[in-house]
Amino acid sequence: MKLVTPQLEIDANNPFDVSDKLGRKDFAESLSNLIISTDDSLVIALDAPWGEGKTTFVKMWQIFLEKEKGLNSIYFDAFANDFMDEPFVAISSEIAQLAEKLSTDNHLIGSKLSRFKEKVSVVAPKLLSTVAKIGVKAVTLKVVSDTDIEALDDIKNDLSKDGSELISDYVLKKLESYQKDKDTINAFGKILEELADAISGDESNKIVFIIDELDRCKPTYAIEVIEKIKHIFSVKNVAFVLVMNKEQLELSVKSIYGEIDANTYLQKFITLNCNLPKYHGEYRPSDYKKYCKHLYDVHEMELEQRGIDAGALVTYTASLGLHYGLSLRQLEKVFTYYALFYSLTTGKPYSPAGIFSFLVVTRVINSDLYILLSRQSADLESIIKEEKLDCDYSTHRELLYIEKINLWLRFCLLSDEEYNALEEGSDVKRFDGSLWNYGLDREKIVPYICSIIDMYKFT
Repeated sequence: MKLVTPQLEIDANNPFDVSDKLGRKDFAESLSNLIISTDDSLVIALDAPWGEGKTTFVKMWQIFLEKEKGLNSIYFDAFANDFMDEPFVAISSEIAQLAEKLSTDNHLIGSKLSRFKEKVSVVAPKLLSTVAKIGVKAVTLKVVSDTDIEALDDIKNDLSKDGSELISDYVLKKLESYQKDKDTINAFGKILEELADAISGDESNKIVFIIDELDRCKPTYAIEVIEKIKHIFSVKNVAFVLVMNKEQLELSVKSIYGEIDANTYLQKFITLNCNLPKYHGEYRPSDYKKYCKHLYDVHEMELEQRGIDAGALVTYTASLGLHYGLSLRQLEKVFTYYALFYSLTTGKPYSPAGIFSFLVVTRVINSDLYILLSRQSADLESIIKEEKLDCDYSTHRELLYIEKINLWLRFCLLSDEEYNALEEGSDVKRFDGSLWNYGLDREKIVPYICSIIDMYKFT
């Protein structure tokens, strides 16, 4: 039995075969075809919440691009590089490394690479210097505004300390150098396009530059990345895919620029948005069901050998995942608790899937409610209402199990007076037969399960 979910192994030759647990190959195909068929420069935002498998998908897709589509690609972890203040050099370096690898058998790439490196050495100091506070913005946004001039106040004190020149002279020189800076940036874009064209080989080909973990970066670095991509690196034959939690990135924008319309701001830099698909199971098993089955297999719990209904556990967990909209990462934590529970017990411990799965999921996503349940101080009707366990789920086959969880909670949490008032043969009282071989009273079920879950806590 494995406590921690093993890292998914991606087949280096056929990534969307065995490794594709959520059936995302069709999406990979459509995203690839979009990039290949579009002549324009592209900046695509691939959006999904944290813990939904974005990184796993793009790493599989990167292999797919090479093996199935013949495209060159670059994977760049922005979070791992956000210790830098300026992303220009890091992004340029990734492009140069790809060109270096391909230049051995292609003299044209080698010659373009040499010119590209020369331009990088010219542009980088401009972007890294203090004048970049107005220079780059003026160049890339094609405007010199009052705001740009006001930015000079930030460095005025530094300039006046040594009396090297009057601030008015400095402003004049910067305005005069505007066209020169603009020409430098444009020249860099031209040689980048030539290098990309040499690498690609034909118009249908592209370099796909995948930038991951943007939402985890320092806000200043994340915004620097998307601004530089749009205004300096966005050229024909280079498609950028920004992997992000867009909601989190909007918070980064607001932390820098205040309470602006962050969504509108980001759209200035993004050609189109797409969402990582997640199927909710109206007509075939949901992604939750497929991923829960995968998690059960990789944790190697082998519950069937202990007389435990593993299929029911997977089904109830998938239903709760769908009900609460759990992330894949949250589901992994749920199955870690399952593995912990069964590693701490022997034989066939009392763990009916309905109430057991609800308690573990609650432990992962709602610690306050879990504490109330474990202490037997939770109000039944409040739980049913607040957790929306009494809704009509008859139109969705996977959510039907939420109604059974409702019944399990009533069986475990009703007072003796309320329980005895139920009609014999009612759906709630039918659960009573599950206790005959365990020596447990009905009201002790939740504390018993919680006591085992709480022996160890995962962070």
